[in-house]
Amino acid sequence: MNTHARILILSLLFSLMLFPSCSVLDNMTSTDTKRLKPGEFYETYKPNKLPPRTARVAILPITVQPDMNQDLDYDRDNELLVELTDSIAAKVQRYPVDLALISNYDLISQKGAPSVYVGSGNGNNAPYGINIPEEERETWEEEDVYPPMVIFLKNSAKNWAAEAATTLESQNADYLLHIWVSFAEYSRADKGLVRRQVYIGTNYARETKFLRDDSKPVEVLQISGLLTDRSGKVVRAGAEGLIYNDTSFWLQVLDVKELITDEMLERVLYTAKRNDLPGDPLALDVALEMLVSQLLDRRL
Repeated sequence: MNTHARILILSLLFSLMLFPSCSVLDNMTSTDTKRLKPGEFYETYKPNKLPPRTARVAILPITVQPDMNQDLDYDRDNELLVELTDSIAAKVQRYPVDLALISNYDLISQKGAPSVYVGSGNGNNAPYGINIPEEERETWEEEDVYPPMVIFLKNSAKNWAAEAATTLESQNADYLLHIWVSFAEYSRADKGLVRRQVYIGTNYARETKFLRDDSKPVEVLQISGLLTDRSGKVVRAGAEGLIYNDTSFWLQVLDVKELITDEMLERVLYTAKRNDLPGDPLALDVALEMLVSQLLDRRL
C-alpha cells in the first residue's frame, strides 16, 4: 500500500471518529436545567409557540413514567397505578379541548422522546445529567437552607421529532400533549419562623412534621406533562403533586425511605380532597385541571 492510500484511509477513519453516523445524531438530545422558586412548577421554553384556544391537540396514552428509576421499589404495573392512569385519561377527555387521542406507545418509549423532571435537585431519583454548573451549585448550597427545586428538560431527538410530526399531520393536530404519573422528591420550605411546609402544587402547600431533617426532601406522587409543537420542540412543561409522604425523623436519621403506599394511592383515587377550596374537590381533579391548563396556557 503506497503512502497516498495510507493517508486516505487514515483520513477516512479520523472523519468517522469526528462525525457520528446519522442514526447516532438523530438520537442525540440536549438538556436544560432551571431553578424553580418555591411554589413554581412550570417552565415555558417557546413563549411564541404557546397554543391558541383553537389549536387541535393530540394526546398520548397516559402511563407511568416510562424511564422511571428502577431503584424505586415500586411496581409500575401495580393495579392502583394502572387505575390511576386510566382515571386521568378519562378525566382529560372531558375537558373542553379539541383532542385527538393517540395510541402510539412508541412515541412514549423511544429513546429520543422528550421528558421532564420536576423535583429536588438533590433528590435520590433525580435523573442523571442534571447539568447544574458546579459554581452555581455551590452558590445554591451556600444561600439555601433547603435543596433547590428544579425543572430538568431532556429535549427531543431528531428521529422522535420526525415521527411526532408525522403523527400530528395524520391527526390534523398542531400540538402533542404527553402526561404521565411519576415519583419525585420535593424540597421543604419555611412557614413562618419555626414551622416547615412543602409545596405540593400550584397554590397548594402542606405543613410537614415538626421532627424532621430539613435537608431531606419529602416523597411525592405527581402528574407531569409536556407540550410539543409540530417541530417536536417542547413548548411548555411542568408537574403537579398529588400526595406526599413525609418520612419520619427517625427513619431519616437511618436513611430509610418510605415510598407511596397502596393505601395512599387509594386515597388519591377516591378520598384525598382539597379542603381549602370551595366544595372540597378531589385533589386529583384539581391537580389534573391545573396541569392541563398550565400546559395549554388557558383556563378550562
